[in-house]
Order: sequence, then structure tokens, then C-alpha cells
Amino acid sequence: MSRVIPIRTRHDAASSVGSGPVLDVPETSRLIAPPGHARIAGPCRVSGCRRIGRAGDGLCGRHGALWEQERGSAGPELGAWVATVAGGPLPCRVHGCFYGRSRKGLCAGHYRHWQSASESNVDVWLESATVGPGEHSYCLVRGCRLWASSWDGFCVAHALRFHLSRSPHAEVDLRHLPARALRAVRLEEVDAFIRAEQERNDARTGVELVGLAPQLRAELAFLFAAYLEGGSRRVTLSSWALLADRLAVSQLASLTGQPADSWIADLSLGRHSEAKTILRWGCDHLDRPHYGDGWEHEYHRDVWRLDRLGYGGHGHAAIRFDRISQPWLRALGKQWTRHRLCTGIAPGGGSLGVRALSALSVHLSSMKTPPKGPGDLTHDMVQAWVSGLAGSALAASTRMGLIGQVSVFLREVHRRGWAPDLPATTMVFPEDFPPRPPRTARGLSEHVMAQLETTEALSRLPERHRLVVEILIRCGLRTSDALGLSVDCLLRDSDGHAYLQYLNHKMKRTAFVPIDDDLAARLGQQRQAVLAAHPGRSTGVLLFPSPNANPDGTKRRSSSGIRNVVLHWLDDLQVVDEQGIAVHLTLHQFRHTFGTRLINRDVPQHIVQQLLDHTSAEMTAHYARLQDRTVREAWAKAQLLDVQGNPLPHPSDGDLAEAAWTRRGLEKAKQTLPNGYCGMPLHSPCSHANACLTCPLFITSSEFLPQHHSQLRTTLELIDVSKRSGHQRLVDANEKVAANLQRIIAACEADTTGTELADAR
Repeated sequence: MSRVIPIRTRHDAASSVGSGPVLDVPETSRLIAPPGHARIAGPCRVSGCRRIGRAGDGLCGRHGALWEQERGSAGPELGAWVATVAGGPLPCRVHGCFYGRSRKGLCAGHYRHWQSASESNVDVWLESATVGPGEHSYCLVRGCRLWASSWDGFCVAHALRFHLSRSPHAEVDLRHLPARALRAVRLEEVDAFIRAEQERNDARTGVELVGLAPQLRAELAFLFAAYLEGGSRRVTLSSWALLADRLAVSQLASLTGQPADSWIADLSLGRHSEAKTILRWGCDHLDRPHYGDGWEHEYHRDVWRLDRLGYGGHGHAAIRFDRISQPWLRALGKQWTRHRLCTGIAPGGGSLGVRALSALSVHLSSMKTPPKGPGDLTHDMVQAWVSGLAGSALAASTRMGLIGQVSVFLREVHRRGWAPDLPATTMVFPEDFPPRPPRTARGLSEHVMAQLETTEALSRLPERHRLVVEILIRCGLRTSDALGLSVDCLLRDSDGHAYLQYLNHKMKRTAFVPIDDDLAARLGQQRQAVLAAHPGRSTGVLLFPSPNANPDGTKRRSSSGIRNVVLHWLDDLQVVDEQGIAVHLTLHQFRHTFGTRLINRDVPQHIVQQLLDHTSAEMTAHYARLQDRTVREAWAKAQLLDVQGNPLPHPSDGDLAEAAWTRRGLEKAKQTLPNGYCGMPLHSPCSHANACLTCPLFITSSEFLPQHHSQLRTTLELIDVSKRSGHQRLVDANEKVAANLQRIIAACEADTTGTELADAR
């Protein structure tokens, strides 16, 4: 049974209005908002533009996109740019043409010319495009800077708007407005449209509450005042007026009779997103004074609103149990989820567990004889669900996550005794899990990073996303941690060294990473810009706030938004790997690359563990596994020489590189010689006995230089003794050995000298 929350106006404050909470609001028939209020969107800042400035800079969507394109590290200030940009519909991109745009930023005529031209790139074609001779008249709407493109004197944009005003439900195409649609237009209609257009989107000063019941009028006044204090996003007064008009027509007495979604359907607000936002926020705000917050209020619901449970700023709006068909499974899921949330599991983890139970519920509902309670749930049923996931289109990691959540759920039900009749064998055994796919290194190669880290490449990122991407690359933060940075994230120690302070959301603790002075300076500039956009606030303001629906600066940007920006950036740069294949990456790979680089630069593993803020050394060891590749590259840099002192070719980075590396390791381990090692295949017989310095398969390097000098001295002494003794055969054999040693020593000493010079640089 629904209850109406009494709201009294001040003229009847002394009267009795019944039991329960009473909301005292001033009696009013008009809602008035202060000019420039953070939660009320006014006109766009560009002079002549009559659109609503919903973006964080006070610009409409079109001018906001233009500003993003033109601003940069050396671009104009917003105030100076706003003073120079034109308002109203945009003209054709062809210089000197002021017809309205149709496609590709061109008017209809120039678009046809471009289509007929042989040049496919519109930017190249624009360099030679011209405007034909003739006289042109401007649109009749005052302030419009476009040429009239129809007989009634309107530009293409106002002509479309005019015919939509005459037939609101007609589908009119801006690009192909038929001339016959204009023939039946009366002059009175044109004049009326021009007058209405002059007043369109003027700054509204208030909303009239006409025709509303006293209780409903008091509720709207209360909600309007509350929304100005803590509304969820920036909205227009026109949306408030629309909601008031629909409520007046419906003749409702109060908003507290039913849920917000029911009101949205009854008031036909499906296409009006801002009015729906206001109504949902208002119904929730009116519901709280009577019912309150907390588990007592939310536990019995099938949809838990997380802000009622103290998770208002987390970003997860609700946990939905209404997708679990079985009442007994839904009850156990609620009990398990509440236990998890109360023991520190984040709402995202709780939502993942409920999602897994929902997937299990779908499988159980599809069975011929679905279980009627926990006592009927068997291991075979769970195993059948696990087997069914193997044939689904879900990714392997997603399947493993769902199975793991159900495994934890069944284990907790048994441990806590929540369902005593659940069979003891109903659980997911370790052997029931599908084989885990091999974990491969996800760090990006230096070939790819060299294409991304150049100044030119980074400058092609939008300005408001560039600093976020550089933090991901240079600091190794997770995306959620980087987007959640506070404006006070920059710290310095007693020596003046800069550190980035962030909240490790995965480990639920504060962490620090050292940064250079250049990045520190740019973080300081970003902090000043954010605080200037949100004057009077510092607590809770984020360094990278969302530009939309974020009047307080406490809502972070979405990870999907920054991911889409990076994907477009990669397409723009045409980044390819070593084989020339286009690269597709995830933002988290920047973190893997950061850790891999540290390991490959001989940074101790415990230091890498601290920089990445890993709890255990095993997490960091994933990056350390790549250190063998570093050793292999260092091994390849040591020039290998044959018996003649000639350099041997290194294995390439192709498919056989790892096999070649393994082969050389086996060769080195097969027979350790005093001054090198044998290149003979492992199981091949050797016909050279120990005369390795005359063997064509002998391999050595500069690490054996002392042994070569020692053997050369011994060989020269042996030659002298053999000459005095008249043993010419030994002289001939040892002179060949001595010649090979001299060539090897010369090559090794040259290689050593080059290495020392490189180290000195």
C-alpha cells in the first residue's frame, strides 16, 4: 500500500498533517534558478548560438567538439576562442561559401561537386574548391550567418526546423528537402516561425507551476530546491517545465504513489532523458524521508540501490537479483552478497557474483525438471552448466570468472550452513574447471611503443585525454586508478622529488610512484584548470572529472570513453607491429609494458613490486619471466666468432629465434672447452678429437680472451721448440693454430674496445 509523504507549505505550518516525516517548503507557484547555476544548463557561451551549453565548459555539443579540435598545448584560451567563433549553424567548409552544411562539412552543391571529382580525400579536394559567381541573400532569422537556400528565405537548417514545426511527426531530411513541400506555406506561418525562432532557447528565468495539485506543487518545489543543492547532473529549465506540464495534464495528486519507471510510462517521457533523470532522482529523494537507507530498507528488494547502502560514489548504480528466477536461489544470493559486501568486497565483485548466479538460473530454468529448492540441486546439474559454458561465445576469462564465482558461492553456502539440505557433493571441484589458457606476456614491444611515445604521436591525442594516456604509459597505473586521481595527487618529499599519490582500488590502499619534473609540472597545470572550473571546491574533486553530468567535479571519466579515444588514436597513427600488422591493444597493456621495461632494465624485482604496488612477489614474477629474453638479447650482443675469427650471424627475431636460443644453450652445455665451445650438433661424432682451433665448428667470444693469450704464448713456445728439434710437421700444425689464435684475439680485442667506448658514452 502506497503512502503519500505530507509536505506542508509555510502558510499552514501550524496545521496537523498526520504522522510521519513532514517536509516544510515555502509556498510558491514558480521555480526560479540563480543565473549560471552549476546544475542548470544555460545557453551556449558562443554568441549567437541558441543551443544549450551542457558540456563542462559551458558549450553546446557542436561547439564543444570544435573547441576540442582547436585547443592544444599552444592553442588559444577558451575565452578568446569563444569571442572569435561564430554561433548558429555552421557554413560550408569551402572558403567563401556560406550555405549550410550537408555532408562531409560541405553544402549540398559542393558535396555533389566533390562526389563527381576524382579526388577521394575531401581535405585535398578543398584546397582547389571555389565558390561560383552570383548574388546570395542571407537567412531571414536574425543572427543566422548562412545564405538562404530555399525560396522562403531560410537557410537549410532553419528550413528543416520550420517544416518540422509545421509537421512535428513528419520525417524530413535536411539534405533533401523537396521544393514541393514549400509551396503550401503561408506567409503568416513564416512570420510566426521567425518570431518564435528569435525567442527560441532564450535563457529561461523560471518554471510556472500552473494547474498542479497543492501536494504535487509542494513536492516539485521541494525537489527543485534539493536538486539545486545536490542534483545528479546538469539539466535545463526546459526539462523541468516539460515535467511540470506533463504532471499538470495527468492531474496527479502526488509523486509518491508508485515507482519512477511507472510514472515515466504514464507521462510518456520515454524520449526525454533529462525529464526522466529528474523524475527518477525526485521519486528517490521523496522516498528517503519516509523509508530511510540501509540494509533494512534495501534487503527485501530485488534491485539493491547502492547509494542506499553507502556506495553512492562508486559508479555501480544497482545490484539486480530480479534476473534470478528461482526464489530460493535469489534468497541465497542475497544472503551471500550481503556477507561479501559487509566483509569488504567491492560492489563490482558483488555484481559479478550475482551475474554468475543469474547465468546458473537460466540454465536451471531450461531443464525439464528444474530444482524446486537447494535440496534438489545436484553436482550433475552444476557440471552440466559448466559444460554448456564451454560451447558459448563467451571469452575464456569470462567463463572462468563465472565458474569461479559459483564455486565460491556453493562453498560459502556449505561453510555457513545457509542451506542445510544442499547435498554435500553439490560444488565445483577443481577438476570440473576447464583448462586455463596459457598466460602469455601482454607487454607491448619496443617497436610499437616507439610509434606511440613520440611527441608528434602524442600531440594527435585530444588534449583532455593526452595526460591520462601518458600517466598510463609512464607510471604503470591501472586505468581506474588513473581516472580516479584526486586534484591533490602530487606530493614532494624533503628533497623536492615529485611523487604521484593514488588509491589502488584493487588492493584498497594508497600507493605512490615517483615521477619526473616535466610530468609533475603538467599535473600542476591540470590541477589549476580543474579548480578554476569548479571554484570554491577542493574536497572530492578529481583531477580528470567527467565533462558531462558532473557539476561538482566528483564524477570521474568513464574507462570506455578513454578506451575509445585510444582506439581511434591507433587508427589515426596506423600503428603496426614488426610484421606490419595493425596493432590492437588494451589500456592495461601499458601497465604490463611498464613492468616489463623495469625488469629488462635490471631493476630489482622487489623495487618493481613496490612501484606496481603488488601484494606478493608472485604477481611481479609474471613480468620477471621475461628476463630470460633480456639475457638472450645480451647473449646475442656478445659477438660470436668462428675458428677463423669471423663473426657468426645472430638468430633473427622470427619464428625460429627461440629455438636458436635453446640450441646454443645446449651447445654451450654439451662440452665446455678451455677457450670456447663446440658448434657440433649434440649427437654428431667429432673427427677432430681435441684439435678445436683447427675445427670449422669451433665457436668462441671475447669472454675467453685471457685463455686465447695464454694459449698463443704456449703455442709460440711450442713452435720454437719444434723448430729447434727439426719437427717440421708439428711446426706446420701449430703455426695454423697460432694464426687462428692471432685472428681471434684481434677480433675479440676490437669487440671489447667497441663495447668500452659504448659504455663510456
